[in-house]
Amino acid sequence: MKKNDILTLSVTGATYDGYGVARADDGMAVFIPGTAIGDVAEIRVVKLLSNRAIGKVERLITPSADRIENDCPAFPACGGCNYRHISYEAESALKRERILSTLQKLGGCAIDAIDYFPAETVDGYRNKAVFPVAPDASGKAVCGFYRANSHKLISFDLCRIHPPVFSAIAAAVCKFLNDFGIEAYNEETKKGVVRSVFVRRGEVSGQIMVCINAAKRRIRESEALVSYLKAAAPELTSVMLSHQPEATNKLIGDKVFCLWGEPTIVDTLAGNELSLSPHTFYQVNHAQCEKLYAQILAYAAECGSLEGLKVLDLFCGAGSITLALARKADAVLGIECVADAVRDAEANAARNGITNAQFVCADAKDTAAICRERGFAPDLVVVDPPRKGLAEEVTGYLAALDIQNLVYVSCDPATLARDVRRLGESGFTVKKAAGFDLFPRTANVETVTWLTRK
Repeated sequence: MKKNDILTLSVTGATYDGYGVARADDGMAVFIPGTAIGDVAEIRVVKLLSNRAIGKVERLITPSADRIENDCPAFPACGGCNYRHISYEAESALKRERILSTLQKLGGCAIDAIDYFPAETVDGYRNKAVFPVAPDASGKAVCGFYRANSHKLISFDLCRIHPPVFSAIAAAVCKFLNDFGIEAYNEETKKGVVRSVFVRRGEVSGQIMVCINAAKRRIRESEALVSYLKAAAPELTSVMLSHQPEATNKLIGDKVFCLWGEPTIVDTLAGNELSLSPHTFYQVNHAQCEKLYAQILAYAAECGSLEGLKVLDLFCGAGSITLALARKADAVLGIECVADAVRDAEANAARNGITNAQFVCADAKDTAAICRERGFAPDLVVVDPPRKGLAEEVTGYLAALDIQNLVYVSCDPATLARDVRRLGESGFTVKKAAGFDLFPRTANVETVTWLTRK
C-alpha cells in the first residue's frame, strides 16, 4: 500500500469518534472519516502509518443503511459533531456498545448488559455555548468554531445542536464589534480585544447570560453592546465581562464583571433552584441530566432506605448532585477543591432551604481525614470527577473508607474503566451501569455506574 493508492473497501467497523474502519487486502486497517458501517467506497490513502492508514472517500459506491443526509451547514468542517452522517439509532448503538465493551475489556467487569437512555431530541439541546471570535482576512470580526484539531476558525450562521438564539447572540456581538470598530483578538499577533462569546440559558427559567471574554478590562460602548444583545435575545438577563489578558485557552478569565443586569441566572434541576455564574459547571443537556440524576437517586435507593443514608459527594461543584441527594437522604457531605464552587453550593443550599447538606473546600485526597474529623461515616459515596477520572491516590483513599457502595458518574468510558479496575483491587465490583446521551451527534457519552463491595 502506498500514499494516494485508490482502494475499493467495505466499511465493517467504526471508531467512537466517527471514523469508519475497513480492511485492505493486506489486512491493514484503514480509518476513513465520514463513513458508516456497511458503506462500500473508493478510498484514497492520504496517510500511511506503520500499523494503519488514513483514507478519504473518493466515491461512494454503496451507501450504508445507517447513512443519512447531513442537515448541518457547519458539518464536518467545524469539528464539533462526529455522527451527523449516520442515523441517531446507529449512533446510540455505537455509544451503548462503547460503554459496555470498555467496562468489560478495560475495566475487567463481568456484566453482560447496561441500560441506555438516548436523548429525545438531538437538535438545539445545549444550554451553553462558547463562540470563538477572530478577525478574518480583511480584519472583520467573525464568530464560529475551530476546525477539528486546529485553531482555524470556521465561520457559519447556524449550529444544529445550539438553540437558534445562541447564533443570533454571536452574530449580534460580531455586528457590534464591526459597527464600532472594536478589534477581535488575533491569536498570532496577540492584539485585539474580544476573544470569545459565552452564552448560557436556563432551560426552565428561560433566562439568558452572555459573557464577553476579552483581553482588556473594559469594552467601550458597552451600553450599545447591551442594546445589540437585547435585540437579539429578549430573554437577556445578564451581560458579563471576563478579563483574560494572558495568551491562554481558558474559556473564562478569573476576573468577571457585571456589565448589565444580574451577575447570575437561575435554573431548576432535580427540584432545586440553582444560581449559575459563568464559572459554574452545569450539564449542557437539561432533559438528559434530569434522567441521569434520577438514576443516581435510584441506585442510592437500592443501597438502603434513602431516608437513613449518609452520602459523601466528591467533586461536588456547585452542589447540584449533593442537593438532589439531600432532598431524599439523611445527610450529605459535599467536597470540592474550588472555593468559588463551594460558596455557590452553600448559597444554593440556602436558596432551597436545605439544611442537611454540608460543603467543604478540600482536595479529594483529603476525603478520609475530613470524614474522620467530622465524624461522618458515609453509607454511600458518589463521585463525579473531571474527564481525566480519579487520581490513583484518590481510589486508595476511597478504599480506606468503610463503605460498601459507590456511584461513579463519568463523562469518559476509558477513564471510568481504568478506575473501576483499580477499585476492583479493593474489592469493588460493578453491579449495574447505565449510559446517558447528553451530547447527541458528538462522540461524548455519560455513564452512571454502581459499584458494591462485600
